Amino acid sequence: MRKILLYIVFGEDKGYYNGAKFSLLTFMNWMSNEDSFEIVILTENPGEFKSYPVTVFSISPQQRNEWSLNGKYGFRIKNRGMAYVMDRLELTEKDKILFLDTDTYFHKSPLILFDLIQPNQALFYLNEGLIYKRKRFQVYIDHLEGRSIQIDSSLYELSKKSAMWGSLMVGIMPNMRPSLDWADKLMQVFIEIVPAHTIEPFSLAESLLRKYKMTEGKKYVSLYSTSRKKKHAIPIISEFLNKCQKLPLDKQISLAQKVVIKRSAFKVIKQRILHLNKVIMSKRPIPILMYHSIEAMPKSTVMRSLHVPPKRFGMQMWLLNILGYKGLSMRELTPYLEGEKTGKVVGITFDDGYQNNLINAAPTLKKYNFSATCYLVSQRIGASNTWDFNKGITQRPLMTQSEIKEWLNLGLDIGAHTQTHPLLEELSEQQSHEEIFNCKAELEQMFKVSIKDFCYPFGRFNEPLVNMIKDAGYRTATTMSRGRATPQSNKLTLPRMPITHHTLPHLFLAKILTKYEDNR
Repeated sequence: MRKILLYIVFGEDKGYYNGAKFSLLTFMNWMSNEDSFEIVILTENPGEFKSYPVTVFSISPQQRNEWSLNGKYGFRIKNRGMAYVMDRLELTEKDKILFLDTDTYFHKSPLILFDLIQPNQALFYLNEGLIYKRKRFQVYIDHLEGRSIQIDSSLYELSKKSAMWGSLMVGIMPNMRPSLDWADKLMQVFIEIVPAHTIEPFSLAESLLRKYKMTEGKKYVSLYSTSRKKKHAIPIISEFLNKCQKLPLDKQISLAQKVVIKRSAFKVIKQRILHLNKVIMSKRPIPILMYHSIEAMPKSTVMRSLHVPPKRFGMQMWLLNILGYKGLSMRELTPYLEGEKTGKVVGITFDDGYQNNLINAAPTLKKYNFSATCYLVSQRIGASNTWDFNKGITQRPLMTQSEIKEWLNLGLDIGAHTQTHPLLEELSEQQSHEEIFNCKAELEQMFKVSIKDFCYPFGRFNEPLVNMIKDAGYRTATTMSRGRATPQSNKLTLPRMPITHHTLPHLFLAKILTKYEDNR
C-alpha cells in the first residue's frame, strides 16, 4: 500500500512555494524508514523543489488555462490536479492519497490521517456545517433550492443534508477517483449559477457524500489560512528557508520543528485591534475645514464671520493636535478620501489666498507640523477680494506671487479658485471653461507645481461644472455644502465645515467629533 502526500503549487506568489516546502519538512519529521510514504508536488515551477526527495509533475501553461477555465475559476485547478496526479501514479486499489494546502504544517504526528482514509470513507479538513443551518451559506439555498441538475445519468438536488466541508485537506482512495470527475461537472454548473468562491469544496463534498462517508482531520494539522495569520507566518517561514535550505535535509527537518508559527496572544490581540481600527477608520467621516481670513476684525466689520481671530485659530489647531488629528492639505488628504489610507486626519483649506493666511495661519500650522491648501484666484494675486466689493465686504489684501512662493516653501499647498472668482453658474459654458482651465494653467506656470485641487467660488456648482472640473484634470473639488467627507463621497463635490469668527471651542469640537455638521 502506497501512502502519497500531494501538494499542488502554482502562481507567482513565493509564499505558496515556501509554504509547501515548510509543510513537507514538518511532515517528514514524523516519517520512519519503515513507512512507505511518497511526497508528490504538482507545480508550475519544478525547480523550486529540486533539492527535496519528492516526485515532481509539471503544470504546463496549457493545463493551467484549461483547468482554470481560462482563468475564470482558479480553484478548479485543485480538482483537476488531483485527478491528473492519480492517473499519472497508476495507483492500486489499496493506495491512499492525501492532498494538503500549502498553508499547513505539523507539530504533532499526522500519520493517523492516512488511517482515516478508507475505501468507504473520505477525509476532509473540517465539516463547516449544514447549508440550511448556516446563514453564510444562504447563497446556495438562494440559487440551488428547487433546481434539478443533470450530471451524466443522475440528478443532483440540494438537500437538507447538504453540507460544506473545508478542503484544505482531502484524503481519498482510487475507488473515489470517478467522484472527482462528477464533482468537476457539478462545479462547472455551479460556476454559472452560484456567486460564491466555495464552489470547489462544496461540489467535491456533495459528490463524495453520494457514495461515501466523510470524516474530519482538523485536530491533526496546524495551519495559517487566514489573512492575518498568513501576514504573520509567511515572513517567518521565508526567513527559516533562507537560512536553512542549504543545510542537510535531516537538519532542515529537525529545525523546522522549532519554528514557532503560532502567534502569541499579544500578537493576536494587536492584529485584531489594528484590523478593527482599520475598518473603523475606513468608515470614519473626514472633516474638511473651510477658512477664509485669519485676522481679528472690529465688530462693525461687514461679514465679520469670514475672519477668524489668530488666537482662536491657534486654539483650534491646538485642539486638533491634542485630539490626535493630523491636519492635511487636499493633496495629502486625497489617499484618505480614496480609501487607500486610513487615519485620524482633517483637511484644512483657506479660500481666496488672503495675505493674513501667511502671516497669521502659517506659523501655527508649522508649529503642529500640519499642512493646508490655499485656493488662489489666479488673476487677483497681489490684489484684494474685489468680487466682494459691491456687497460692502471689507477689502483685504491677497498674497503676492512672492508671498505665495513663501507659503509653498513652508511645505504648504495651493489649489485653484478660478481666474476672477465669478459665480460660475451664471457664466456661459465657454466662460466657465476659461475660468476653470486657465486658472490651473496660470498657477502651474507661475509656481511650477501641479494643481490638482479646485474650489468652487461661492461653493456653487452643477453637473456640467463638475464634468468640466473632471475634464480639466482636477482630483478634488470642494464646495460649501456642509458635512463631513467619506471615502464614498464624490471627490469633485466634497462637503466642508465652515469655521467662522463665531466658531468657539465647544462648537469647533462639536463639528469635529460629532454629527453636528452632517445634520445641517
